[in-house]
Amino acid sequence: MRRSALLVPFVPLLVVAASGIGPRGAAAVQEGSLPPNHPCVGAWAVAADQGPDLPSIPLLFTFASDGTALGSLPNPRRGVPGGAELGAEILEDSGMHGAWEATGDRTCDVTLRFFTSSAEGEFLVTTTLSAALDVAANGDDLSAEATLVDIDAAGENVGSLSVPATASRITVEPRRTDAPGVGTPSA
Repeated sequence: MRRSALLVPFVPLLVVAASGIGPRGAAAVQEGSLPPNHPCVGAWAVAADQGPDLPSIPLLFTFASDGTALGSLPNPRRGVPGGAELGAEILEDSGMHGAWEATGDRTCDVTLRFFTSSAEGEFLVTTTLSAALDVAANGDDLSAEATLVDIDAAGENVGSLSVPATASRITVEPRRTDAPGVGTPSA
């Protein structure tokens, strides 16, 4: 059974994430350390590449200075390639939870896990996403290579996939006042 198509939407999650935006430059970092101002720390908007002629999948990731990592996937996912093999055309995913560690001045490794169920709530797989991230010199962009592995309820590996991703740091933006309904509430 080919499950790799189910994994593609999860790759961008690996690429992005961080809470606690610190200075963009970091002193020399020991592998496995958690410097509080490492450039991987912060919140990231990720685009996971699904391949030629397919749209990228948007993901959100946050990497905290204590080594925790969180990610979000679009839900529900409809008409997912490979979903029929799982017996589900509509898939629901949990949030992603995991950990990261520095591997260099601008690089880190991350591991995240999430669950996928059918729209009816039947558990399908646990996905482990492992990625190597490389933050650009500008501190606001990164690239990633992620691998996703799906394990079913019986503990069997039912698919794996490697996916490239890119991400941009999420920063504070000025509050918009030009959108309909935005402004001072009437008394």
